[in-house]
Amino acid sequence: MLKKFVSIVNAINKWVGETAMWLFIPFTLLVAIDVFQRRVLNHPWYYVDITVQLMSALVVLGAGYCLLYDGHTGMDVLVTRFSEKTQRIIRMVLFVFFVACLVPLLWGVTKDTWEAVMVREAQTTALGLPIYPLKILIFLGVLLFFLQGIAKFIEEVLFFLGRSGGDR
Repeated sequence: MLKKFVSIVNAINKWVGETAMWLFIPFTLLVAIDVFQRRVLNHPWYYVDITVQLMSALVVLGAGYCLLYDGHTGMDVLVTRFSEKTQRIIRMVLFVFFVACLVPLLWGVTKDTWEAVMVREAQTTALGLPIYPLKILIFLGVLLFFLQGIAKFIEEVLFFLGRSGGDR
């Protein structure tokens, strides 16, 4: 049951991360167009609003993927000096801090997203883009990041129980 949960969370974060990576292409193109119009044509446009939303979505949707492949900054300089078993114990202890940070974040993001959806919140900029779709993506990204943290913790527990974790 736990292995199945880990495998499902890993698969979802892998798919979401690999899909979100494609947001980098329109993001880069819009930034290049914006720079060209501002610097060469001296005619600024409102690409900044769109690029902020694209980059926000890219970062938050990639968080779980990054955690899946151990891409987040850790205490590797200190931890790698210990045995694998000790490293896993350290990661399990640090999971308490992960939960202590992510639970309030998830709670706040959930409330903010709900309120944004209820009022169909939009940006107060010239374009007035709807912001509630981005807030939904932020909620999903934080949720997937949290679930990936739980999956990583379960993998550590399964290691100590003599079983392997989920598939990457």
